[in-house]
Amino acid sequence: MGKVYQPIARNLIDEETLPYDLFSFQAFESREDCEEWLKHHGYEPDDWAIREFDEDDIEDVMIIDEYGNIV
Repeated sequence: MGKVYQPIARNLIDEETLPYDLFSFQAFESREDCEEWLKHHGYEPDDWAIREFDEDDIEDVMIIDEYGNIV
């Protein structure tokens, strides 16, 4: 079981709001990929907290890279 990462809006951490361009089943292999994805999609990385999950915590998880491509 590996770790995966998702960005959560800092001002809405309790509601776990993801960016509009990211589905709840999509996650990243690293914090760095997550930060780069935010930059490539016009988001300010400082506005987002990057949360770590076990792969099993996200149903049918799809791992994507910094460009949004499936890994």
